[in-house]
Amino acid sequence: EDIDFNLIKDSQILHIAGSYLMPQFDGEPTAKVLQKAKEYGITTSLDTAWNSTVKNWQEMIEPCLPHLDIILPAIEEARMFTGKSKEVDIADHLLGYGIKIVGLKMGGKGCYIKSRKEEIYLPAYPVKVIDTSGAGDAFVAGFLTGMIKGWPLKRIGQFANATGALCVQHIGCTAGVKTLEETLAFMKKIN
Repeated sequence: EDIDFNLIKDSQILHIAGSYLMPQFDGEPTAKVLQKAKEYGITTSLDTAWNSTVKNWQEMIEPCLPHLDIILPAIEEARMFTGKSKEVDIADHLLGYGIKIVGLKMGGKGCYIKSRKEEIYLPAYPVKVIDTSGAGDAFVAGFLTGMIKGWPLKRIGQFANATGALCVQHIGCTAGVKTLEETLAFMKKIN
């Protein structure tokens, strides 16, 4: 009841970050917000965040899953809340809830993306890692940018990986975040 949906009803994507870090909002309250966004035709996305105090990850996230279009967790978190270990098994489990795209962030190993039509593994860009703070959030920002741009899933994953790779080359969460043009130039240079 604290959310004014008039503020977001014309949005393309509603992304919820930091799931598991907001005790008053996690679980059913998050699910209700996602459900309402879907009623407005908004694409819904969620990224989890590690919280060692959470006892039952699955119980907390399960109400949200049927209302998601995209889920972008770190592989370790996805293993915790699905009980699966292999990327394909995690993705298939989550797709079973009606989620359209599962993107697993795998740090220095890159990412694994699966939809009903595609399965893509993209290695990480070879860069000198200085600080991984914010890399997952940068990846998500890159991923959602690609979705808004309407790019093919492989290009979205490449752009998300590039956004994360640029982030880890600097100290702090935002110092390595670049413009769209700079990120595309980085991709062209590396490829």
